[in-house]
Amino acid sequence: MGRINAKREDDTLKCFEDDDSDKEEYPVKRKDDRLQIHRGETDYSIERYVYLLSVGILTDVCHGTSYNGTLTVSGNIKLNTTYQRVDNDWLRLGSEIGNGTKGLCVVDGILYAIAGGGVSVFDDETLAWSILPTLPGGQAACAIAFNGELYLGINPGFFGGIFVYRDDDWIEVGALSYGESLATDGTTLWAGGNTSIYEWDGVDTWDALAGSFTSFAMCYFDGYLTAWKWNGDVATGIYQWNGVDTWVQLGADTFYSDNGGKCQLYPDGTDLYAVSANESTINKWNGASWSAMGALDDACSMLKYNGDLYAFATGGVYRWSGSAWDLI
Repeated sequence: MGRINAKREDDTLKCFEDDDSDKEEYPVKRKDDRLQIHRGETDYSIERYVYLLSVGILTDVCHGTSYNGTLTVSGNIKLNTTYQRVDNDWLRLGSEIGNGTKGLCVVDGILYAIAGGGVSVFDDETLAWSILPTLPGGQAACAIAFNGELYLGINPGFFGGIFVYRDDDWIEVGALSYGESLATDGTTLWAGGNTSIYEWDGVDTWDALAGSFTSFAMCYFDGYLTAWKWNGDVATGIYQWNGVDTWVQLGADTFYSDNGGKCQLYPDGTDLYAVSANESTINKWNGASWSAMGALDDACSMLKYNGDLYAFATGGVYRWSGSAWDLI
């Protein structure tokens, strides 16, 4: 039995041999970076694998990452699952996750989906999602890979705090009442949320940074911890911590931040992008000034993949052409 390829036809994924005119559907397996199946072999039975369904334009997309070298996206409760971009099609990755997702995180090659119902991990062999042990308090606000482990910030409305997934369990990291944004430079971990921004001492204590503020979006950019100040419905600035006692604003511009996983600071070399569902564009810092990047409503986050910039928004997945955001 030879290899059977997967192709899109009539808005469904059809799997067939080159000489198979019936194009009968078969179970799908990911192998050698291609979608492949084998017919009539018990090792690849339909009970073991989930069909990867092909769809047209996605909507209600909030997050994206690169997994196994492929653009992978997820969204809120309306999208309700995860998709990958393969040969200009969107293919569903495994079964539905449920309750939407607040983020995707890859840790040492393993894909995690942070959802309203908990955290799920993807099995690349069975093409199935399985849920991890129940989170303390119930709902995560953000996730980050740090020291080869998955760290979560828990929404204070449910319990609050920072947890790491270790030895098949969630272990609390220090004692912090909230964790709604996380950032790292690879050696230091920072957490932000309702009132201040904290730095983890690596042992047992979170130290508040002087003069810090509420922030739902942070990153490490240009050698500094960078945070977007949040002040409700008021436009606010983006600041960098000098490492001692001062926050320095990047330019004089202010933007409308957001919470609940709907805003992001995305660093890319010498450029920094501010993304928020409360803005009608994505704003770019070039090291000297801010500029708007075309019109785009309800964007939650973005990603650079294979040299192109992608934005994830209510309307779907967009790619930057150099002058505009094109829906793909």
